[in-house]
Amino acid sequence: MNLIKYPLLFVYLLILLAPGYVFFQNRGGIGFLVGDFRTFAGLFFPLIGLYAFTLLWTQLIIGPNAILVRKILTRISRHHHRLGIFVFILALSHPILIFITYGFEQYLGYNFLPKQLVIYAYLGTIAFGILTLTVLTAVFSILSSLRTKWRIFHFLNYFVFALVWIHSWYLGSDIQSTNLKYLWLFFGMTAIISAFLRFRRTGIKIVFLGPRGQK
Repeated sequence: MNLIKYPLLFVYLLILLAPGYVFFQNRGGIGFLVGDFRTFAGLFFPLIGLYAFTLLWTQLIIGPNAILVRKILTRISRHHHRLGIFVFILALSHPILIFITYGFEQYLGYNFLPKQLVIYAYLGTIAFGILTLTVLTAVFSILSSLRTKWRIFHFLNYFVFALVWIHSWYLGSDIQSTNLKYLWLFFGMTAIISAFLRFRRTGIKIVFLGPRGQK
């Protein structure tokens, strides 16, 4: 399995580095990070968004294929759960930094955006609300009332991914203006293929009734 493990880890490392590399290259390095915290927040929140989505994609690839992935990376389940919390922290930090940048009046109703783009901001808000629900149900899945039902909520992560993909595609300046758009297309296609193969392999009932290791 090592013959597969290390090439996969190398490819994933390249994928993980790509958003940060393109982000800083597109701005000529780190010299643009100047000014007070409000200015810093306005400059930095796009990077947080890029990595929140990149790691969300990672979760969506690992989670539905946990049984297969564990054959290569035996401890992946532990990292999968921790990564889920980190994704949530990034997803929470993204709108907080935007709020700090524009202030309450501009943030409320997304008045800092052109009217035709506001709908995509609301998609991000809806996605964050659903993500919060799935994280809470996963964290409290040890409770008897959620022990068998938490998978139903976890299934909503597919919907979260779709909403965030649309949100970032239309609002992400780095995606629209750089080669990151090809990485985003890759994320979308691989997520669809992964979901299709997962349901073809196990059927949709596994999502609601299957063992904890597979979701």
